[in-house]
Amino acid sequence: MLENLPDAFAAALHPRAMMFIVLGMVAGIVLGAMPGLGPTMGMAILLPFVVQTDPQYGIFLFSAIIIGAGFGNALPAVFVGIPGTPSALLTVAAGRPFALRGEGGRALLVSLFGASVGQVFGVLAFLFLITPLVAFSTQFLFPEFFALELLGMTAAAALMGRNPVKGVGAMLIGLLIALVGPDPVTGQPRLTFGVDDLDQGIEAVPALIGLLALRELFISPALGVGAKLKDARRGTIRLPRPRKDDLIEASGPAAVGSAVGLVIGPLPGAGPTTASFISYRLASLPRRWRRRPEEGSIPGIAATDASQNACGTSSLIPTLALGIPGDPADVLILAALTAQGLIVGPQLAQSDPTLLPAVGAGLLISTVLMIVIGYLAIWPSAFLASAPQRFITFVAIMAMITGAYAYRQSMVDVWVCLGAGLLGYAMWWADLPVAPAALALVLGSMAESDLRRGLILTDGFGGFVSRPITAAILAVIAAILVGSIARSVTAARRRSV
Repeated sequence: MLENLPDAFAAALHPRAMMFIVLGMVAGIVLGAMPGLGPTMGMAILLPFVVQTDPQYGIFLFSAIIIGAGFGNALPAVFVGIPGTPSALLTVAAGRPFALRGEGGRALLVSLFGASVGQVFGVLAFLFLITPLVAFSTQFLFPEFFALELLGMTAAAALMGRNPVKGVGAMLIGLLIALVGPDPVTGQPRLTFGVDDLDQGIEAVPALIGLLALRELFISPALGVGAKLKDARRGTIRLPRPRKDDLIEASGPAAVGSAVGLVIGPLPGAGPTTASFISYRLASLPRRWRRRPEEGSIPGIAATDASQNACGTSSLIPTLALGIPGDPADVLILAALTAQGLIVGPQLAQSDPTLLPAVGAGLLISTVLMIVIGYLAIWPSAFLASAPQRFITFVAIMAMITGAYAYRQSMVDVWVCLGAGLLGYAMWWADLPVAPAALALVLGSMAESDLRRGLILTDGFGGFVSRPITAAILAVIAAILVGSIARSVTAARRRSV
């Protein structure tokens, strides 16, 4: 892929491509700076519009949103003491004391430095690892595709949440929704309950808007987010000036956080929150990096923010190479590509050879833009962090309804969006993780089709599981399930003692 980078840079520097990257970066910073929103909600709202544009531009936009939000979530964490996303929880502990004594800009400059270092690590990993992984995956046929899709859904079910049984239940809900509509072999409608509008199935795009975005607005009042924002206090806001000593102090922790993010990012269900907690802990181990809580911690800020951005970028590697998302936001990238007719995973490089090099170039450009736009956005975004929750909710709901309708200009999709939002709220109330359901909704129909074609190709289940790669992937799935159940049982025993 490296030999194609010059042409990829030429494509990524095209004015239209740059427009998508810049818009994505600004949107990501704003979404990250507004508690209760986050990149997943913004991407879900934009999904209907993205599927109607060039796949390269869509990934440019979505990846820039993820990168921008990786820094933007530090803005409310430092200025108002509320993390923009859960992964910024420790940024509050490390950075809020700076804002309280009028040095919020200083803390955010360290955050931007750490995010930039993590982003560079993540992009380099993408450039050097994506091609070998894709080359290996070209050996896959229908059985291997099914096994990979099942691995993605199983990993999400087992790892995204505290209880693997509830994760599997959430996955089955998503599969049930994905199976509504025509049979992939016979074409006969199924699970429609006599509703003609369901004969062609439930579209994933409006369903994902409701399941991932609208449900967050239903949840926010229950969590009291509005009250927290109303009572929050901003520290003194000053534009930051780089301090050589701060950057030197942050360099080591940023490298440690980046390494953690590279390891955690490709693991389904782990995500930036896990990476940030591990990085913060590692940044507090060396004596020279330890700080008293009331002082704030430059090493802590640098480590956590570097890990978040390295994690967000490295999660794209299994998403694009194998079709296994490492994070809920990556599910929306999968949805956008599949809605445009591209086969995500091993066949992606064959169906569009220019896509992966262009993504690598776009990530490098996004890194540079994050430094520039992130620095300029520190002061105005501090006010967005404390915007009235009612205003945020109204704008978000209007955008979701518009996006759901615009996908096919159909009111059916609006009702699907609303129904999926209520389903997502019910899943939250029942403590069911939503990510496995969302991933099953995207991969379910493909997995069924690949399973049935694979059984025909191998003349039965015996030949299906006798293929070495398929058998190895199925063994990994079994290990994940057994390990998750064992971990859950052990945790339950400890709580009962």
